[in-house]
Amino acid sequence: ATGCKMCPWCCCFPCLKKLMKLSSHLGLLQANRTPEVSAKYSPAWRKYMKDREFAKVALASVVAKLPGSDYDRSDEIMEVNEHFSLSGKLEVLDHLLKRFFREGSRVLLFAHSTQTLDLIQNYLIAVGTMEYRRMDGQTPLTKRQELADEFNR
Repeated sequence: ATGCKMCPWCCCFPCLKKLMKLSSHLGLLQANRTPEVSAKYSPAWRKYMKDREFAKVALASVVAKLPGSDYDRSDEIMEVNEHFSLSGKLEVLDHLLKRFFREGSRVLLFAHSTQTLDLIQNYLIAVGTMEYRRMDGQTPLTKRQELADEFNR
């Protein structure tokens, strides 16, 4: 059987995205169940089903440690140490943030995806001792300057 006219490139980008998620936090490999998924056989449903099948294979041995203990992504707040077992990067970030916090420094964090920002935000909520502001692509333009001004105070 022959592949599509883009092979092997049609596989490269999705594989790179999975590797990027894997290297950041295992929770990023959970399937994202959005309201659009309820329309069976829609493009959103097909993507969700494909992501869920991948999660079942990739996360089978650690599913109990994931947010929500399921193959579907959850906004459940995890204990800080639970995050560390799923992400070495988050453990390093914890050490750096605690050091900067002790020194009274401010920190800007940039992430490749809002999913990563969600995990970092859940980590900050679990820690509970660090004040933060969040700005991403969903932040209204009218609110962005206000957030920047708060950060700069």
